[in-house]
Amino acid sequence: MIEQHRIGKHLRAHHPEPGVACPEPTPRSGLARTLTSAAQPGAGQVNSANIRLLPTALEAPDRLSGRYPGGRIEPSADELADLQSLTHPAVYQTPATFDVIAANTAFQRWFPGTRPGVNLLEWMLLEPAAKRVFPEWFTDARRLVAAFWALTRESADQQRVAEIVATCERAPEWNELWAAIAADDIGTPRIVVRDPVTRRVRTLVPRFYSPEFPARPWWLCRLVPDPLAR
Repeated sequence: MIEQHRIGKHLRAHHPEPGVACPEPTPRSGLARTLTSAAQPGAGQVNSANIRLLPTALEAPDRLSGRYPGGRIEPSADELADLQSLTHPAVYQTPATFDVIAANTAFQRWFPGTRPGVNLLEWMLLEPAAKRVFPEWFTDARRLVAAFWALTRESADQQRVAEIVATCERAPEWNELWAAIAADDIGTPRIVVRDPVTRRVRTLVPRFYSPEFPARPWWLCRLVPDPLAR
């Protein structure tokens, strides 16, 4: 019932006027129009297995590509305020391609030049400041390249992937980094950075969060101090 309530709330938000029909389900979903209507107020129970198919029926976003029907959804004023309220470096980024949607002040201070529209992989490989920020630059760059390779294999936006690769190929280290991809590099939970104020080397742990209700075409990535670091 809780899941059905959430789906119904989402449908009402997108179809607030009485009598407005729900969107036609996509052919691949196998759902009838009556299923989406059933999640509206006053409807009866909906099979929980079918509820899980609703995102497909409603043309939900491709979470890996970061693209939504009708174009990208920009963060609202409240979402930007939430991002800025975080003490540690934090960024909204596309899940697979690492495009920056928005970054808080702390993130931009630690990683100069990471404004909205910048790609984090391109920044890592081509921005001179990156080698000053990351004392172990090659190791962390290799991990980022490995994550990019793993995530974009299933991305629907291969044109964007090709654009990023073409740009990164300008980096003299690209071929070596690409050839050095290893399974052990994927999912490495810690990065070593230089504090922009104290200049001390710090170990940070990336924490990723994927918005679900409402869904958004980005992940929130927070970089928090490693609790195990001395």
